[in-house]
Amino acid sequence: MPSRISYPRVLAASSALLLVVVVAVAWSISGLAADSGVGSSPTSSRSLAAVAVGSTGDPATAPAVSSPSPSPTPDPTAVPTYASGFQPLDLVAPDPAPLPGPTPPGLSGFPRIDPTRPTPVQSPDWLALKAGGRVALVDGRIVALPATADPLTESASGTLLPAAYTLDVAWTGRIVEPPGYGADEKGNRYSDLTYWNLCGPAAATVVLYYWQQLVGHPNVTGTAGYFLDPYTAAGVAWPSPGPTVAVSSGGARLGTYWSGRDTLSGYVANGRGFVMYMAMNVQPPGWLATGVDVFTSSDGGPMYPTRGASPRGIAVALNSEIAGPNAASWADTWYVYVTKGDPTLATDQIGRASCRERG
Repeated sequence: MPSRISYPRVLAASSALLLVVVVAVAWSISGLAADSGVGSSPTSSRSLAAVAVGSTGDPATAPAVSSPSPSPTPDPTAVPTYASGFQPLDLVAPDPAPLPGPTPPGLSGFPRIDPTRPTPVQSPDWLALKAGGRVALVDGRIVALPATADPLTESASGTLLPAAYTLDVAWTGRIVEPPGYGADEKGNRYSDLTYWNLCGPAAATVVLYYWQQLVGHPNVTGTAGYFLDPYTAAGVAWPSPGPTVAVSSGGARLGTYWSGRDTLSGYVANGRGFVMYMAMNVQPPGWLATGVDVFTSSDGGPMYPTRGASPRGIAVALNSEIAGPNAASWADTWYVYVTKGDPTLATDQIGRASCRERG
């Protein structure tokens, strides 16, 4: 039987899943602690062979299968009727860029517009498929379902998908950011207040762990190495006062070392290497900056500690990591960039609930 993601029915089985829901749900379950013996290997996050995510290597843009007209004179605006009761979203519109204006209270120094992390434009045709529940994960590949396929049923058997699915949190329940001070896995002493603010990269790590189980990448469980706050990559000076990290024999800053599993905090912590990769190293095509967290302030100087990552930036990075390296149309992979400013939220109950969830 073909496998398909079976999260809460309307959110994921329909493939009309919105990023903010995934991150909120995934992060909430990550707080459930349970030990796991998942093995890891010290390789980079993109070292695993990418499983095909589209019929031609183009993720989520496989040609839709045409179907016979339901009547001799079909209404082009008619909404398909599904036995499961699935209702397509009224609208999924491209996420509008934030307009210039005053910085919201509590985010002083956080740039409203970040040209170093541009949001790619998603295809209107793909957005229409997404809104119709026709972007689905089947047998480890993201495909476009035929127009006649009910998004809430198994493709082969027609069996109705369950209303809910309980995720295994044995591994993700122990995804925890490194503490803001202490010793890394190599025994190097450090102090970095930014580490207390890595909830965005950690939430993305939770999400991408499940994608690794489904399609074989990215390498959430095995990413390891030294990770350094990317001030130099951002073209700004190292902040003073700023992080204190290990240095090489030549005096260069090394950062801190993390892997897929450690017990330095007195308990098993999983995925810290990948959390740091997402925070400081990930770089989707077109990005000038590295990492989803923002390390530069609106005045062009260093930001320390970071104030975190934007939902928009996280969504772009998720699509890039799920698609894998060198994937065409990677922006049209799975997640749609929808935020409070999107007109979708006037009619889309999922989107409205998502924004309320985020406050």
